[in-house]
Amino acid sequence: MNYLQNIPTPDISTPQMYPPPPPGYAPITRLYPSAQAYQYYPGVYPYAQPRKSGLPGWVWLFLAGWIGIIILGIIVVVFSLATVSTWRQDALNVSDQFLKAARAGNADKMYELVLPSAKTRLTRASFQTLVNQRRSYLSRYSNLTNITSKISTNNGNTVINLSGKINYSDGRTGSFTAALQQLNDSWYITDYSVGTPQ
Repeated sequence: MNYLQNIPTPDISTPQMYPPPPPGYAPITRLYPSAQAYQYYPGVYPYAQPRKSGLPGWVWLFLAGWIGIIILGIIVVVFSLATVSTWRQDALNVSDQFLKAARAGNADKMYELVLPSAKTRLTRASFQTLVNQRRSYLSRYSNLTNITSKISTNNGNTVINLSGKINYSDGRTGSFTAALQQLNDSWYITDYSVGTPQ
């Protein structure tokens, strides 16, 4: 309610005293500059309505919007980092299984870990030849270390390229690279290279 509208012209010759205003209110001294504090005149509401403190509502909405965007961005970044870390570990596990199969001379298992579309190039016979010709050191495979990874896409498919070092039980080391592609939430080898140990 606006108490300043339709106010009759008061008789300012006989000001009367009024109790102090309630908390948050102030005397309307701007109507009658000559009036003393807490004075009022008949027919005039003596107190101004309290002003709201703090920021306007639109400012709060703006800040809330930005805070929401920032929180959403943090969630997306954390989720992306967690996903990439999981992909890398899964691809590394498949590579380790591949080399353990080579250590055991199990060409069938190696072939099983190949992407179906790559099996025309990476055949079971080629794996059997590999384990036969390199059994002297593949049979001593221990683990993979110093692994680096790079994630990319190929025709809409997620691909991880791994490179690192093969450690053998006799103390020698060799290079290893592998390309793996995701299919139905699983990782399969599309290419690989096993260097001669030094």
